[in-house]
Amino acid sequence: MASISKSHLWKQCTVFKLDQNMRLENNVPPVTVGGISIPYSEWVIKVGDGNVESITMDDSSEPSLIEIPLELQMNSGDDGKKVIIDALYSELLSKHDEPDYFRDCAILTPINADVDIINTEVLKLSPGKCKVYRSYDSICKSSINYEAQENMYPVEFLNSLKFAGVPNHELQLKVGAPIVLLRNISPARDVSFTVSNNGLPA
Repeated sequence: MASISKSHLWKQCTVFKLDQNMRLENNVPPVTVGGISIPYSEWVIKVGDGNVESITMDDSSEPSLIEIPLELQMNSGDDGKKVIIDALYSELLSKHDEPDYFRDCAILTPINADVDIINTEVLKLSPGKCKVYRSYDSICKSSINYEAQENMYPVEFLNSLKFAGVPNHELQLKVGAPIVLLRNISPARDVSFTVSNNGLPA
């Protein structure tokens, strides 16, 4: 059986390798590492390749931390999230209606709870009246033992449940607030998920 990896067509192909991250070259100042100033893009590549000197924590047997250059640090104080939000969205009031502004200013976090907090705080900073949408928080009356289940699962408990990929009980929106649609709800009504030519949701 022929394998594509052994195909004779590969001899006619040219391999191109990306060696420059254009996004990191966009007006990003250099950083100081070990007393030496280097381009930010170079430092990011070193971090990704594991070539940055790491530090061992007191209770760890292997190095697990790296030192962040001073140019990239913020004085977080008591509320680190608020400091990041204020620094990143300092022009929110004047540019909230510009799609490119939110595209170029994004906060990434791996924890869903932090996502909810950040979204709520940024929405508070946005001008306009907030509209609140809530899910249907009742047990279906056609269920078996409806009354017993209603006592077992109070409304407050149902509203507190949070699942990955499922919206929370309460959704707050404002006119002009950016949203990302993750599923094709109704393509016929143009309510569908699309990706623009820059690789970002449109």
